[in-house]
Amino acid sequence: MLLKHAESPDFVVRPLATSAERDAYTLLAIQTFSPHVDAGTALPHRRRFVEDNPTFQAQHLRGAFVGDTLLGGYHIDDRVLRIGPARLLTGCIGGVATAPEHRNQGVAAALLRDAVTYAKSPQSAPHALLLLDGIANFYHRFDFIDVFDVTKYTIETSIIQAQATSPYSVRVATFEDIPALFKLHQKHYATYTGSFERDQAFQERLFHQRSSIKPYLALDSKGTPHGYLMLNRQPEGLFASEVAADTWEAALALLKQHVALTQEQQGTEGTTISWPLPPDSPTYYLLADHITVQSQARHTPDADWMARTGHLPTLIDALLPLWNERWQQHSPARSGVLALTIDDVPFLLGADAVGIHLLDPMTSSSHAARHVKLSQRVFTQLVFGYRPVSWAAQQPEQVIPADLHTVLAILLPCIQAWIAGSDAF
Repeated sequence: MLLKHAESPDFVVRPLATSAERDAYTLLAIQTFSPHVDAGTALPHRRRFVEDNPTFQAQHLRGAFVGDTLLGGYHIDDRVLRIGPARLLTGCIGGVATAPEHRNQGVAAALLRDAVTYAKSPQSAPHALLLLDGIANFYHRFDFIDVFDVTKYTIETSIIQAQATSPYSVRVATFEDIPALFKLHQKHYATYTGSFERDQAFQERLFHQRSSIKPYLALDSKGTPHGYLMLNRQPEGLFASEVAADTWEAALALLKQHVALTQEQQGTEGTTISWPLPPDSPTYYLLADHITVQSQARHTPDADWMARTGHLPTLIDALLPLWNERWQQHSPARSGVLALTIDDVPFLLGADAVGIHLLDPMTSSSHAARHVKLSQRVFTQLVFGYRPVSWAAQQPEQVIPADLHTVLAILLPCIQAWIAGSDAF
């Protein structure tokens, strides 16, 4: 892909071809996003984590060049996002970085256009979605839209310290604990929209190469793990990136461990700690049933977790198992044909007592079909359950007949999504 550099020479966006180019990009990404980290020390770990991924391909590391000069780059990771029984191949975009001397010259825009083209190209399997966690007021230009807000629960340390000692013990997880960590993660997070398919091998890579601090496990008197706490060390202190607990005793033990570690690092008595948790999670309910917590959902328009459609036919095809399950669960006493148009791309869906079917417009008549028209941005938010159909119907240029609101709400309900901290990229 050849793109025009703002100042005069042409620059090209392409895969990083050599180890030296990958080093240069990785250093740039570390310096941009983790300036407090020693880049030279972090570089081999960052490269191994990316390149040891079984799904890694050379074309996943991409850069913008003038001649041999790297102007900026990004990483796209192929992952499978779960929504119920649906499995959506998703391009996870991370590390979009431009060298300081080349900023404000269209480099980042060229990188994003390359990502959108890549998701639809025959170079790789077409992607259903693109997903990223980005800065404000940039990615919306490429039709990315908000799909998920993180909720954190803050607890005063004095409240935690006032609790009786938990009968559970806490220790640092070891390599032998990886199966238990995997099982606990799957139990607490695998059912959420926004979770990714993972296996024990991924959990091993996460344990060895990504966590700056090894996870802590909460164990009962028999030594059985019933919860874990993952922490990240930042210049401002220790922050929980992911936590899960099966019981109040496990949650309490992890709360007390978090407080102790925070005070040990900071050398002072911190007043609060925060845990990121889904508002409908068992761990949150355990906290709310026993102590006072304060919730905070942070939302910045056109920032943080954002997504857009990739290859629309791939997305619709991947959603069919989910739509069938939802349709059958509600057993609506109606059938017919729905003509769904997303950004001028038409799809013909048949609904009957069996489920939802994708019809061939060449062999099926759309004469009696009911028509729904959505932008890909609105459709993306509906797929994630981030907004209700009633909201979508009120947005400009969206066409949803009033008598189809219930039908669409069955297929695209407003639900709680969650992207766990260990799934960040």
